[in-house]
Amino acid sequence: VTTFSGDVIFDGATEDRTITFDKSDNALKVADNTNINIGTGNDLKIYHNGSHSFIDEAGTGNLYIRSGTDNGITLNTDADVILYHDNAIKFQTTNDGAVTTGIGTFTAGANFDGILSEKFNTVAGKLSDNTTIDLEDGMIHYFSTTETTTSTPNIRYSSSKSLNNMLTIGDSVSVTVITTAAAAGYSVNWQIDGTNVTEEWNGGSAPSEGGAGGYDVYVITLLKTASNTYVVLANLSNFA
Repeated sequence: VTTFSGDVIFDGATEDRTITFDKSDNALKVADNTNINIGTGNDLKIYHNGSHSFIDEAGTGNLYIRSGTDNGITLNTDADVILYHDNAIKFQTTNDGAVTTGIGTFTAGANFDGILSEKFNTVAGKLSDNTTIDLEDGMIHYFSTTETTTSTPNIRYSSSKSLNNMLTIGDSVSVTVITTAAAAGYSVNWQIDGTNVTEEWNGGSAPSEGGAGGYDVYVITLLKTASNTYVVLANLSNFA
């Protein structure tokens, strides 16, 4: 055991490349352009070049930044970069861009250059047999079986989260529901989180029948004005 009672200085190849333990600051200080090399083959280097800080991995493996056993950031050599929240992947780069998992919140707007696409949810059935519209599955829902009767669809976020809890006052959403049309099949009354709402129909009156063929397209726009309180703007168009 060797004990030093004062500062300890290690001189490098040049005068400014030193490592110092400064007793008064209780700190180990590494000068600019002096590497901390880790690994048998110097696989990991940490250093500051006077202007910028660097963590260099030699390419022999990946770089993991973790807290306890939870992943934080993973940099895979010649591949993706992954960001985690509570050990769950939330952001991952790809060859074409990036994938975000979960809800993205943009406080100053969002600009999209190029294609903007959205997944739609396909139900191999009719709306009257599948009246629950879960927005976690998307904002567009297509029912491929020809409708036969009236129904009261229920818009919610998911089986475990209400739409009321997912929206703040002042938020709005537009939901598109596409049914395979039939005159006897139409939806005048709608619910949000299982509660009846008052619909304001485009044109001033609710529909009294569905289309004779093709597709009936409902667009339901919700404006949240208070807790569990919405302005509901409804429109039905037939495409045949």
